[in-house]
Amino acid sequence: MNRIRQDYKKFLVFIPLVLILFVSGCVTARVLNHDPMMAAAEAQKFADTAFVQQDPQQAYDMLSDGMKNGYSLKEFTGILEKLHPTGYPTEVTATEYEPILGQPAMSIFLEGQNENENFYYRLVMKGTSDVGYRVDGVYRGNGPYPESSLREPLTPSTSDNISK
Repeated sequence: MNRIRQDYKKFLVFIPLVLILFVSGCVTARVLNHDPMMAAAEAQKFADTAFVQQDPQQAYDMLSDGMKNGYSLKEFTGILEKLHPTGYPTEVTATEYEPILGQPAMSIFLEGQNENENFYYRLVMKGTSDVGYRVDGVYRGNGPYPESSLREPLTPSTSDNISK
């Protein structure tokens, strides 16, 4: 009888171990290939269209499916208007990028100006270099965004693919 109990206890310990191994075997690591210059180019197109040219319909077409599902064109147009209560920039330039660790996304930081005002934006670009990037978030700061250890300037050397 004791022998049966001992075997049963070993069996009870063995089952969770098998389950843990099975579950961990099902989990796979994925490498996210990002191209900051590709994401910045899409962010630049969006900013030129939405902010400089003030064409909400064309800008709406550049949004991720998640953004389009969350906001109608009318709501999106209202968001753009709220971001620019005193006017729009006459030019905008993508200046920096920051990977969002573990996510198929990165932030692109842009600066713009008009005769009276400076503009600071952060666009969340959803995607990877394999599938391309779409705008998944639009933010405007009151001034330059705070520094971050992950943020890097956009330069021609950042066009090399990096994995995060």
